[in-house]
Amino acid sequence: MILQAPIIVTDKNGAILYHNKAAHEICAALSFAKSIEDLLDGESLKIYRFSVSSAVKTFSVKSAFLDGAELIFDLTAQSASGTRTVLIRKTSAPKSSTVSYEEVASEFKKAVADPTGRRFTALYETVSSHATSFEPIRHLEIFSLRDLLDAFYELILPRALSVYGKISISEDGIDDESVIFAEPYGFYLTLCALLSAASFASNGGEISFSVRFMGDSTAFDISAAVPDCAKNSYGAHITNILYAKALAHKSGYIIEERHDTPASFSLFVKCQSYYPAYLKAKSCAAKSAALSASFFPFR
Repeated sequence: MILQAPIIVTDKNGAILYHNKAAHEICAALSFAKSIEDLLDGESLKIYRFSVSSAVKTFSVKSAFLDGAELIFDLTAQSASGTRTVLIRKTSAPKSSTVSYEEVASEFKKAVADPTGRRFTALYETVSSHATSFEPIRHLEIFSLRDLLDAFYELILPRALSVYGKISISEDGIDDESVIFAEPYGFYLTLCALLSAASFASNGGEISFSVRFMGDSTAFDISAAVPDCAKNSYGAHITNILYAKALAHKSGYIIEERHDTPASFSLFVKCQSYYPAYLKAKSCAAKSAALSASFFPFR
């Protein structure tokens, strides 16, 4: 089963507005209207108060009352909604959980049926915070690149609440015969993880998302306008990048990060290991193979 990430939501003064079952199981003392400061003491409380007064977007402190568990504060939504999200992460090295591919497929279909985006965001935060693996490499198939991208633009991106700010989209070399060798759910989660990290680093600025079809592979370039090349520009969102790299590795994708330019990534996905043989085939045959893939996500 897909484990729930322990999450708390507070107002801008630290009063608890919501906590899920997973958070309550870690700390039974959690209750509505109680202050998050009640979980901190000494140096941790000082760090918390200093951080919230310094207008930082994310920070973490350890809680002695939760057996040293780490509280990761995300204040990116505070200016818009007046709320803060707090993720509880245990200090012991988390074991990577494994779920079936069918569970992920089922959750994805339920998530895209929710127009608010809350269900998809909850799914993403759950699998990424637990480093959940569903062994996508076993489900790699040939897909129409056009179909995968259209589903991403129409169904996934509008529901990815952790991706905010203006996104400038461009495409090069893509037509109805363009195919890609991928697995939809891990592929979408990888893109969302990279876009989420870039979005945070840009502080709500513009994000560039370009897709380049190159015959034997497709490049997905993500970059953000970051005014200052701060060393910790990703903050706690560095976990998004680590998760994206883990998913990409399992699927045989390649992620390149430009260190001379902050918040700039390229995801390379091949058409297939023994391609570009399809380039020698008739275009209609290639398109037919792509459209007949048995794991297309939302049709």
